[in-house]
Amino acid sequence: MQFLEFAFQGVRGFSPAMRAALRPGYCLLKIPGANQPPLTGLCTSLLYPDGRGGDAEYKALEQPQSRASVTMVAADGAVYRLVRSLGGAGALQQLNNMSSQFELLSEDPTEIAQFLRSKLGLPTRKVFESVLGLGIQQLPTRRASGVQTGLSATGLLPPRPALASLPPQDAGADLKLKQFEQELALSKEVEQIQYRVDGLASKLFEAEQKLKGSQSLKDSIKVAEDAYSKAPTADSLKLTADIVERAERFAAVTAKYQESLTKLGPDREEGYADVPRLLQPVHQRPSFWAAVGGGVAFIILGIAVGGMGRYLALLDIPAFGLAAILAINYIDDLRHSQLANRKGERRATREKKIQEEYEAEAQVIKAALSALQVESPGEIVETLAEKGKLKAQVQSLRQQLADYERSPEYRAAQSEVASLKREQQKLEAQLAEKGAYVREARDVERDIERLRQSVAVSKAAAAIPAPVLPEGPVQDPFPALFSVGAELFGLDPPAAVAAIKDRWFQYFTALTDQRYQSLQVEKDAKVHLTCGGQPLPAVAIPGMDLDLLYLSARFALAEKYCARNRIPCLLDDILVGFDESKLYLFGRMLKQLGQLTQVLHASSQPGLEQVADASVNV
Repeated sequence: MQFLEFAFQGVRGFSPAMRAALRPGYCLLKIPGANQPPLTGLCTSLLYPDGRGGDAEYKALEQPQSRASVTMVAADGAVYRLVRSLGGAGALQQLNNMSSQFELLSEDPTEIAQFLRSKLGLPTRKVFESVLGLGIQQLPTRRASGVQTGLSATGLLPPRPALASLPPQDAGADLKLKQFEQELALSKEVEQIQYRVDGLASKLFEAEQKLKGSQSLKDSIKVAEDAYSKAPTADSLKLTADIVERAERFAAVTAKYQESLTKLGPDREEGYADVPRLLQPVHQRPSFWAAVGGGVAFIILGIAVGGMGRYLALLDIPAFGLAAILAINYIDDLRHSQLANRKGERRATREKKIQEEYEAEAQVIKAALSALQVESPGEIVETLAEKGKLKAQVQSLRQQLADYERSPEYRAAQSEVASLKREQQKLEAQLAEKGAYVREARDVERDIERLRQSVAVSKAAAAIPAPVLPEGPVQDPFPALFSVGAELFGLDPPAAVAAIKDRWFQYFTALTDQRYQSLQVEKDAKVHLTCGGQPLPAVAIPGMDLDLLYLSARFALAEKYCARNRIPCLLDDILVGFDESKLYLFGRMLKQLGQLTQVLHASSQPGLEQVADASVNV
């Protein structure tokens, strides 16, 4: 179970119309110092109605209507709201998740109590008052000894003979009210200045938006300038100055080179295709010597035969003629070979020259391609031409910016921004003079209303005689406390004490700076302590320490119970009068308890807000 919201109207100790959204963990309900809202008593009356209008005692004076509403969520996620007119009827409602509206469950107090116990796990009233609700009147030093024997059968709260008297009017209430009124005037003045500052901020934003029209041009100029500075040039890449012209004519140079090579082929082969470059000398040719040998043979044969055989010698003429023809052909071939060799040499020289000229041109282009990381001469031209295009773009953007900044609209916006900034600085200086922190006017008005209501209630209550409690020694509160603990845990009182003793003493030693060395509990649940080696009964220790011992026991008991039953714990402003140095430690203890269940603490102590998981104004 967890409380989700409190909504009170015309309830004593709270704002006239108060609505507070509650959070899990340790939730601090902030109250002004003059008020003592009865949180535990009011919630007990709402959750455990007596059917006789006993909750009417929590009505605020001079209020036409007093109503209280508590919204709760069960463990299964169902949301319920308990609504009651103080002193009158009440009703229990359930939230319909489909329609998001609350629907009536019951208006009968008995049925409501049974439903809360069965569906939300609410304990008995005795357990709620003794374990989960802690009011300032339950502290041992705030009770009277004569009341101890007459404890209520429903818990540890002493019976109230009459409406509890409200604290007397603060002697400095008028001074405090005057201070609040001065603070309210200051808050309203600051709010007016802040309103003007907010208006100026809106106008300044609109004017600066007009000036930001030039910002896009400035950004474009910056981008273009960066690109221009990074664009490659022939000088930055250590290329020749005429690399662009070379790249542009490289295609023509390549075509001319191919054409020249093509022309060299026919010139080289024309008329000399069949002429061998290396000729065999005639005297090394067998055919020549065969012809010469034949002629000599015919001459010798003619001389040797004689007679008509002499005519065979005439056959030497064709043989020597053939030898002569072979010699003449050799001479012609030798002449043609020498001519072809001379022409081939001239072509090779020309081809080499053409090749060298082309390679010289191509080497420059290859170096540019490698430096620019491109693949063709055309891309060289485009890449190196980018510098000029970017320069023209930068000049064009600068001209546009200059024209824009010379426009009447821009100059008017510029003047307006300067004027608004001067006025804004003046207002901010006024705010600084008023102080670094000023509360909102509605918060101050709420404090004024609470203070005036508190003063009025105090004056009205002054005529009501306060109940006179008999005087006497303080009684030991622990037997009654541990009888409830024994009933709660199904144990006898000594076993109930043993279940929480270590945690109880741990809390107590932390709150008393370890002044006490041991804690003993007798069979009748009376407590004895050891201080400086001397045993002392609990009722004999200083009153402040007795209250701390009681609070430690209540914290340990609630922690033990809430470990199994997640029912919220409620605390009134019980820390009033304790040493301020202990507030942070109290807050840490309550925050740790808040890890087990929801803890709602109505307090005016300023140091607890920084420890709490959440805080709301009530």
